This record gives sequence, C-alpha cells and structure tokens, in this order.
Amino acid sequence: MRALSKEERIASRYIPSGSTEKTREGVDAVCYKQQFKTGVWAVMYYKGTAGKHCGYVSYKSEQVADDMIEKFFDNCVAVSAYHKERAEARKAPHTYKVGDILQGSWGYEQTNQEFWIVESVTPRTVMVCQIGQMIVEATGYMSETVTADPSRRIGSPKKAVVSDGAVRVHDCCRCWLWDGKPKYQSHYA
Repeated sequence: MRALSKEERIASRYIPSGSTEKTREGVDAVCYKQQFKTGVWAVMYYKGTAGKHCGYVSYKSEQVADDMIEKFFDNCVAVSAYHKERAEARKAPHTYKVGDILQGSWGYEQTNQEFWIVESVTPRTVMVCQIGQMIVEATGYMSETVTADPSRRIGSPKKAVVSDGAVRVHDCCRCWLWDGKPKYQSHYA
C-alpha cells in the first residue's frame, strides 16, 4: 500500500457536518467546531497535514470550546518552537575534549555502569575506549558504588557520534561527561 501524499491526507480528513473551521495565522493546525442539538459543543483538532484528527472533544459551553481551541493553537506554536530549538542545538558542535571521561548506565533488572575515555575528537564524533572501574563501597547484596579507572582499557577504541550532548557507545548505553562522583551499580553474578 502506498503512502498518501500531503494533499491526499488533507482531503481524506473527516469534517463534521455543520461545523465551523477555526485557524490561526502562522499555525499549521485547524479545528472544526460544531454544536449538537443538546447544546453541547464539540471540537475536532488536526495538526499539520495529518489525515486523522488528534482530538475530538466535547465541551459544555461555546466559551470553553473557544478557550480550548486557543490553548491548542498556543501548544502547537510552543511545540514548533521547541522542535526548532532542538534542531539548532543538534547542529552545535559538542564540547568534549581528549581525556574526558564519559559515564553511562543501563540495565533491566540490574544497573550496569560503563566508563569511556575520549581519545580523539571531530566536530560531530568522538573516538572512545571503554575503561575499567573501581569499587568504592559495597552498598548491599550484589550492589556497590563505582568510579572510573582510566589505567585499565577494555577492548579497542571505537568511533561514536555525539547527538544532543550524548555519546551512544552501543545499543543499550548513551554516555555523558562523568561528574566524578561514585555511581551505583547492581548485578546478579
């Protein structure tokens, strides 16, 4: 089945009969407001080029419906601004430098800690090598706090992309600059 084009998605929208279209200048969204025979007001909300509505809500009065439509448009503006801000932040070069220690945690029924050292940098990537850890204190049964041990290298260096300030070292773990504090870890074996 082929994907619908923007025009086909918009044309496929359900528009309630007897409804009034509401839009706001500069906002990529539309609402359809209607009143039922019972006096209840209903609003169907669409964002962007979506063919399916993102909300269909009834309200006790027209004033409440109008207020909610305005809140919906305000939210659309805020979300759009957030996405633009995040896109710009992703374009910014990272601040990692050679010798920085990165730390990340992952796990399902246990918490694994990993430490990595930055060996070289480019504007969008870092070359990192996993390093060992030292137990600082046993905190309970099969759990402890650990810190990085830069004198022990584990495996070969690998290239990793920096995205949103984080370095994805493998499928389960994203790392950030380590704050130097001991980190909690638990295990089963």
